[in-house]
Formats: sequence, structure tokens, C-alpha cells
Amino acid sequence: MREAGSGLRHGFEKSLERAGRSLSELRIALELGSNEAIKEAVQRGVGVAVLSVLAIQKELKAGSLHALEVKDIHCNRDMFVVQDRRRVAPLPARLFLAFLDSNPVTAS
Repeated sequence: MREAGSGLRHGFEKSLERAGRSLSELRIALELGSNEAIKEAVQRGVGVAVLSVLAIQKELKAGSLHALEVKDIHCNRDMFVVQDRRRVAPLPARLFLAFLDSNPVTAS
């Protein structure tokens, strides 16, 4: 499990609450501070973990990890773009913002 205070853990805890469950019902073997450490622990047989599918794409393709869908648990998170309006954003940042504007992400 990610450490207390991480965005993923917060989102997972909220998702559990919506499903009428709590984190205290789970047997947590480890709390680690990075996705890489969690993936390594799972690959070494410590147990299962909750991670973003985006964080494990490489391992899914390689077959070293397997993703399971859990019914009634949806860990959507709000993401925000922040910028200092007093400064002109560098070209890569402007291109990224333009990409976001032209490819809106919708909730599923």
C-alpha cells in the first residue's frame, strides 16, 4: 500500500468508503513510498497491491504483473494544472496545455 498522505491511497480510501468498506478491513503487509517499491514487493511475492494501471503498463505488457478489476471500487482522482500567470510558460508547457485542451479527459 502507498504511504499515508499519498494521492493514490487517499483516493483508494474514499473509494472503499463509497463501497461501504474501510482500509482497516484489509491486511496490509507493507506501506511503501513509491510505486516502484510496491511493484518490486509484489513481484517478490509479498502480496497484492493497489496501483494505477498507468503505473504498471510496462509490467502488464511484459507479463510480470497481472491487473485485476475490483467491482464497486473506482479510484478516480481529480487532476489540476497549475501555473504562475505572472510568467510566460515555456514552449513545451504551452504545447502540453494545448494538447490537454484538445483532448479532454472525461470521467468513466
